[in-house]
Amino acid sequence: MNRLLPLYKITGLSIAFVFVSLTHGYAQKPLQKIVSVNVVRQPLSSVLTSIEKQGRFYFSYGSNLIPADSLVTLSLSKKTTKEALDALLQGHYQYKEIGDHIIIQKPPAEKYTYIQARLVDKETGEAVDFASVYSKTLLISALSDEQGTFRLRVREKILPLDLTISKLGYSDTSVTVSAPLPDDFKIGVKARIYNLNEVVVTNGDADRNFLSRLLVSSRLRTHSRNITRFFVSFPYQASLLPGIGTHGRMGSQVVNKASLNLVGGYTGGTNGVEVAGVFNIARKDVGYFQAAGMFNFVSGELTGFQAAGVYNSVQDSVSGMQAAGMGNLAEKTLYGVQAAGLFNTALADVTGAQLAGAYNKARRDMSGFQAAGILNSTKGTHRGVQVSGLINRAGYLKGMQIGIINIADSSSGVSLGIFNFIKKGQGNLSVFTNEVTPLNLAWKTGTKKFYTILTAGSMLSPDQKRYSLGIGFGTEFNIYKRLGLITELTQNNLFLGYWENNPMLIRLQPALRFRLSPHFSIHGGPAWSAYFQQESDVKDGYQALNLDSYKARKLSKDWSMWTGWQGGISWNYQR
Repeated sequence: MNRLLPLYKITGLSIAFVFVSLTHGYAQKPLQKIVSVNVVRQPLSSVLTSIEKQGRFYFSYGSNLIPADSLVTLSLSKKTTKEALDALLQGHYQYKEIGDHIIIQKPPAEKYTYIQARLVDKETGEAVDFASVYSKTLLISALSDEQGTFRLRVREKILPLDLTISKLGYSDTSVTVSAPLPDDFKIGVKARIYNLNEVVVTNGDADRNFLSRLLVSSRLRTHSRNITRFFVSFPYQASLLPGIGTHGRMGSQVVNKASLNLVGGYTGGTNGVEVAGVFNIARKDVGYFQAAGMFNFVSGELTGFQAAGVYNSVQDSVSGMQAAGMGNLAEKTLYGVQAAGLFNTALADVTGAQLAGAYNKARRDMSGFQAAGILNSTKGTHRGVQVSGLINRAGYLKGMQIGIINIADSSSGVSLGIFNFIKKGQGNLSVFTNEVTPLNLAWKTGTKKFYTILTAGSMLSPDQKRYSLGIGFGTEFNIYKRLGLITELTQNNLFLGYWENNPMLIRLQPALRFRLSPHFSIHGGPAWSAYFQQESDVKDGYQALNLDSYKARKLSKDWSMWTGWQGGISWNYQR
């Protein structure tokens, strides 16, 4: 019995020694050893050597696998070797332990699988074609075919995966897929019933114009029509063409802070900067800068600056500036500036300015400035200034028009041009005489407040000819019932047989006007004339002015002044 006790002791000590040895060996595996790293811009190879010395093990890796010369800045205290390696190599590698060696290897290739099923109507069992199947977290999508079948390629490790099924006329359906589905698997979707008094079918956001339909594929436009209530924000995106980019076919559901489209992009919108080589198409709002080599299309609002080489189109309001080589369109209110080489159009109110080489159009009211080479048009009230090389058009003018032809339905402002057609204004033909040309005709257009005058005059004697052509402006106001006062200023050129150095006559003509009937009136009064004439010949048969008979006062060598008279009868054809 006494001899057996040492044997038990020896056995127990041996078992304890083996257990402790195994435990100690396990704790000392290379990847579990504790190391510290504190380096600033040191080569990666030097950092790995330092970790080897601390842990008393070795690294093995291919020379072309790891960028050994890259500089590393890292501070880690008392971390496992695996944690230090993940921080150094950013988790892009896998590690294998063999004795006191750690082998650094490429990560295994990701395995992909396909999720495939057939979409059917829950009520009828018929195929649901062209429905969008998508993941809100991964931003991947597929479109069912004519038989309702869809196929979605995903990484195996992301399963289970939540999918959403959307189509116009059906309620959104959510399903969770934990493993690849059987070949004959069906997913039922429920039709949505709408109670409407009237149904109006219109194009979707990317279908509103020909260029959008041309630049975006029908499959992407179908996705956009199906997925109307899901949008997500991302810091950036880059694309080559619509559907080919960082967000794939789900790019139209993403609102980005920065968007770069090499050729063109089709996005949910922008809340920052978007630039494209050819075109940008946004389904929602855009702020604050958008530029494209040719076209920009925005289905929502624009806040900020939009520039295109050819054309900008915003289907909602614009708050900021549109600039284009050819044209700009704002389908709702414009608060800001449109500038284009050819045309600008705003289909609602405008507060700001429109500047175009050819024409500007504001379908409703405008407060601001319009300038165009050919035509400005404001259908509603215009408060501000219209300047055109040819025609200005306003519904109700409360500002100023400057152009060759000015047109308005009514006006409380000023139309300054050769022809001013105010529907509820003044249109007047006058026949009158004065001391210079006994027979004169004047055409007055505009309003009583301000009208322009075209005038022509002639001597009656065929042997003593003298002609005058002039332009001017005037104003009229009532004194009492049928009695009124008109004041006109005209500038006339006299033709005395030669076109060179024609004498110039400036006349200020106040007159009393007495209305005989709603359409006819007579007028008369004094006239103060300033006459400019350089040395010039008078052709035979023409008669120069006899300044002595007018008792003219000489102001300088070429200028004279006198007091004359004028009087006549007028026909107001717009009363």
